[in-house]
Amino acid sequence: RPFLPQLQTTYVKCLSDPPNSQEVREKAAESLGMLVRRAPRTEPLINELCTGVANQTDPAARLAMGHALGEVLLNLPQATSEAAQAKILTALTSHSFEIDEPRECEVIGWAFGMLLRRHLPTEKAVEVFGQEVK
Repeated sequence: RPFLPQLQTTYVKCLSDPPNSQEVREKAAESLGMLVRRAPRTEPLINELCTGVANQTDPAARLAMGHALGEVLLNLPQATSEAAQAKILTALTSHSFEIDEPRECEVIGWAFGMLLRRHLPTEKAVEVFGQEVK
């Protein structure tokens, strides 16, 4: 456990470093999903990934951040806080329906689905789905 923060930092860095290949980025995203199962504090990681999804200008890095966010949402043992849910929703909807790249749409849509299915109460998920998916 004492090395989890260092590993998370390393994997997040791998998501956005330009010299990294798509394969390295995908493995880093998957690894973050596995690490989050044991992490005592997940809010900082979620915040960092949301910022990357919303603000990253490099499409490959944004794709990797979205993939990592989906992995984290899939593997979190408990639902995220309401504040984290709002931040995730804002990050995912800021780009998700204006994207031209099919793979990026797929990844952002998958992360959006993980948020709705695993972290929002049913009524809220239905409401958000109705508002955001047209």
